[in-house]
Parts: sequence; C-alpha cells; structure tokens
Amino acid sequence: KTVCQNNKKRQTATRIWFVLDYIQKHYTEKISIEDLANLVHLSISRFRTVFKKTTGISPTTYIINMRLALARELLICCSDSINSIAERCAFNSQSYMVRLFKQHFGMSPSEYRKKFKST
Repeated sequence: KTVCQNNKKRQTATRIWFVLDYIQKHYTEKISIEDLANLVHLSISRFRTVFKKTTGISPTTYIINMRLALARELLICCSDSINSIAERCAFNSQSYMVRLFKQHFGMSPSEYRKKFKST
C-alpha cells in the first residue's frame, strides 16, 4: 500500500476513535447519526460505512449496546423504576428499551432484576 493510502486509513481511524470517545461521554443523551457524521465532517452514509468497517457494528447498534449495558447495571444496583432507567439511559420510551433488552438478554428488565439483584 502507498503512504497516501496508509495515511488516509490512519485519518479515518482517528475520526472514528474521536466519535467513540464522544459516544462514551454522551450516550446517556440524545445522539443522532447526523450529529456524529457532522462531528467528523463525513456524509451520513460515508460515516456509517466507515464506522461499521472500523468497529464491526453500526453506530446505532454501538450506542444501543452501551445504553443496554448501563440499564443492566442500574437494574441491579438501584431500585429506580424501569421507566426511570429507560429515561436515564436515553431510550425514547420504556417499551422500546424493554423490547431491546429482551432481544439482547433474553428476558425483560424486571425478570433480569429479579434474577440478578442481590437482596
């Protein structure tokens, strides 16, 4: 590969690492793919492609995974309502979080809490 190709790959990776850092700091807030693409001066479609190529998953899936991980922790460590946890994790609604949670972990948030919360 040429030096130019390697530099371009390095630049792209740096952009994605910048976005990953941004997501890490802001995933409990509303984040749009458009905002992320603008952050690194890429079109939305180019951003999606580069993100997936770099991380192996889409930016939406990446954000959802982070939010679900936080929801799982909150279900175990605190007694907030599921609705409150959905809001804290920046899900659009409780039902959306519950649906994703079931898909990801094979049980509802309340089932998960009953199973894993220490008494």
